[in-house]
Amino acid sequence: MDPQSTAATATPVPASEPSTPVSTTPASEGGLVVPPPDESLIPPPGATPDPDPQASEQEEVIDEKPQSILLGLMKQLTVGMDLTRVTLPTFVLEPRSLLERYTDFLTHADFLLRAINTEDPIQRMIEMCKWYVSGFHIRPKGVKKPYNPVLGEIFRCHWDHRYATRPDLNSTTTYIAEQVSHHPPVTAFYFDNRKSGFVINGQCYTKSKFLGNSAAALMEGSGTVYMINRNEQYICNFPSAYVRGIIIGKMCMEMCGDVTITCPQTHLQFAMEFKPKSFWGGRYNEIAGKLRTMNPDGSVDLKSKKCVIATMTGNWASTVHIQRVDIPKSPSQVLFDAATSVVTPKIVAPEDQQLPFESRRLWTHVTRALKARDMDAATAAKTANEDAQRQGVRERAERHEEWRQRHFHLDPATGLWVFNQINTAPYDPRESDASPTETAVAAATAAAVAATHTEGLPAPTPAPNTPSEVASPSPSATPAS
Repeated sequence: MDPQSTAATATPVPASEPSTPVSTTPASEGGLVVPPPDESLIPPPGATPDPDPQASEQEEVIDEKPQSILLGLMKQLTVGMDLTRVTLPTFVLEPRSLLERYTDFLTHADFLLRAINTEDPIQRMIEMCKWYVSGFHIRPKGVKKPYNPVLGEIFRCHWDHRYATRPDLNSTTTYIAEQVSHHPPVTAFYFDNRKSGFVINGQCYTKSKFLGNSAAALMEGSGTVYMINRNEQYICNFPSAYVRGIIIGKMCMEMCGDVTITCPQTHLQFAMEFKPKSFWGGRYNEIAGKLRTMNPDGSVDLKSKKCVIATMTGNWASTVHIQRVDIPKSPSQVLFDAATSVVTPKIVAPEDQQLPFESRRLWTHVTRALKARDMDAATAAKTANEDAQRQGVRERAERHEEWRQRHFHLDPATGLWVFNQINTAPYDPRESDASPTETAVAAATAAAVAATHTEGLPAPTPAPNTPSEVASPSPSATPAS
C-alpha cells in the first residue's frame, strides 16, 4: 500500500469480501473525502484494457495461499475503515523501514544541488520539480510496503558529494528520521547540507483506509527545502498510495493525488497531478503539471492562462517532459529520464555499529527472513518487534509517563515537527564540520539506553554473523543504494 499504512508506511493492503455493501458514493470522515471503491470503474464484460509496458512491474498476481489470507482479513473490514491498527501479512512487506523510504528523495542528489546553484528563479523552480519527481521511481516490483516504524525508531545515513575537478565543492548530506508518534503514525525527517546551501525539514502522517476493492494510504504532511544562501523556502506535500484489485483484477499499486511545490519568496508554484491509470486508456505512473506565477497575496488563479509559465507531462517512472509556454515556439524538452539519471548512493553504518533502535538493526531478522522467503520467520520477528512496543506502552501507562521524542519537537505555533538542532543560517567555512545529525545522535545515546527510552523496544539485536549488507561510513566504504 504505501509508507506506514498500517500497524503491520509507506511507504499495504488487506482484502476479502467486505462485511458491508460497497457504496459508490464518496465517503467523508473528519472532513476527508474518500474516493469511491473501484467497483464503480469495473468495465463491461469482454472489455480489453490497453497494453501497458509497465504493467508487469506494477501488477502482481497473488498465489492461492496469500490470497486466502487476504480474503480472511477482508472479512473483518468495512468500507472506509481505518487500517492503522490492522496488522497486514508479511508477504506484502518491502524489506526496509518507512524511515528509510524517505531517503529516496536523495536518490538523485545532483538534481537538488543543481537547483540550488541555478540563478534564474523560474529555471530554479523547474529544477526543483525535476528533483522532486525523481524521488519516486525506485521501488520494489509488485505490491509492497515498507515496515511501519515502531515508536522511537530512527534511521540515519549520509551521502558524499565529490567532484574531482572542484574539490572545493565537495560536501556531505546527512539524514535522520524518527518515528515521533505511533497512533497516529507520524514520521519526522531532516536532511542537512549547509555547505551546499540547503536543509530539509519535514513530517508525514499516513491515514490508511479500506475502500472495498482497494486500499489507500493518504499521505498528509509536508516538507520544506530551505535554500539558506538565497533565503528561499520550497514547501511541498506528498501523493497518496493506492492498492487496487484486491478482490477483482490484478493487484497493483499507484501513486495518486495533487502535489504542489510553492516558493513564497519568488511567487512561483509548480502544481502537479500523479494520475491513476484508467481502464480505457492511459498508462501507469502518468504525471502532469503546470508552473504558475502566484498573486501578490499568495493565491493562484487556476483559470488564468496568463500566469502559466510551463507545462509538464510524462511518466514519473521513466521519462518526463517540460515545455515553456511563456516563450514563443519553445520546444518540449526532457526534464527527467530515469534510465540515464545518475544515482547518488547513500552510506549507512554497519548494523553492529548501530543503536538498538535504528531501523536496519531493529528489523534485521524480519529483513533476513523476507529475503530468504521464510514468511513464518518474518512474521515471528515482526510480531516480536510489535509486542515489545505494546509492552512499552503498557509500562509507561502504569507509570503515567509520556513518550519523549529524541531528535524532534512539536512546534506549538505551526503544529509541525522540527529537528532539535535545525540550523538555517548560511554556512560559515570557519565552523565545525561536525554533522548536526550525528552530533544529535551522539548526545542522545546516553539517554537512549536509559529505561525511559529503551523500554518497548526489542532487546538489542546481536551483531550479524555474516558481513553486513550496508556500507561502512568510512571513506573506504562501498556505498549502499
